[in-house]
Amino acid sequence: MINIGLTVSINNETESFFENGIKQNIIILRDVLLKTGKVKNVYYVNIGSQKDLSKSPWKQYEKWIIDMPTALNNVNLLISAGVFLDGKTVDLAKKKNIKVVVHLMGNEYYVFNERSLFKNEDNSFISKVAGYDAVWISPHLYETNIVTGK
Repeated sequence: MINIGLTVSINNETESFFENGIKQNIIILRDVLLKTGKVKNVYYVNIGSQKDLSKSPWKQYEKWIIDMPTALNNVNLLISAGVFLDGKTVDLAKKKNIKVVVHLMGNEYYVFNERSLFKNEDNSFISKVAGYDAVWISPHLYETNIVTGK
């Protein structure tokens, strides 16, 4: 039985699950993983700035929400689902023998194009997934996301 961490970014106290589909997918993914019978616990690893969840819709999941340092001491698999992890965090996880997977739940091809046109930052897909053990792509987004990885 393994422990899994799913990244999520909670940035304000009233942030809704419905502000984007990725947060809804992360909640559903936790339920699916627990039903496999191979998983002991699935935690939401909050990378965001909001720590007080007393007024948040996330309050109902509070006992499963942990921070990254806690995750690095308690999980066997870290799934970067709601937030890409920086190289330093991936390296720390690897040193602790934690498998790290990126799960693309959004349309990276369009995000890449948008950032190329309007922002001056490194947004190459390869730099985002460096050091990960695997890349998972939601099936309905495979055709557009696979282009980004070439």
